[in-house]
This record gives sequence, C-alpha cells and structure tokens, in this order.
Amino acid sequence: MKQATPISHTIIMVSSLVNLLVNYQLFGQGDLGLNYLLPLSFAALSATFLAFYLKKYFTKEIYIKWLLILLIWASIIKVIVYLV
Repeated sequence: MKQATPISHTIIMVSSLVNLLVNYQLFGQGDLGLNYLLPLSFAALSATFLAFYLKKYFTKEIYIKWLLILLIWASIIKVIVYLV
C-alpha cells in the first residue's frame, strides 16, 4: 500500500496539472468528444506514463500530497473564475 500511494497521488497530480494547462470549454459549441473526451483521455494517458517516470524523483509522500492539494485548489479557483 505504501508503494501504491505515491504512484496514485503522482498520477492524480500530473493529470490535474495537464487538465489545468489544456482545458477546453465543457459545454461550448462543437463536438463533445473532440472538445472534452479526447483532451482528457490524452491527459490521463500521458499523466500515467509521466507519473511512473517522476515517481523516482518524488519519493516523499508529503510533497506529493501538498502538490495534489495545491492543484485541487487551483482547479477550484479556475472553475469559480470561469463561472463568474
């Protein structure tokens, strides 16, 4: 379990970062598959491979948790700004 936790946190952290960087409008004009599903699928796939590569650099779990918390807050703030 201790070895799986950094991997899962790294995957979530990297995919959240990619989602923040490459974010499309969810319900705008255009096809939902091209605007939403394709970028998120690419982000999830690339984040998985990147997480396995970055796992050796992020060995302390506390750093991964704080980066994850910061990315979640950045996502929340971005959604609030987008809605206002």
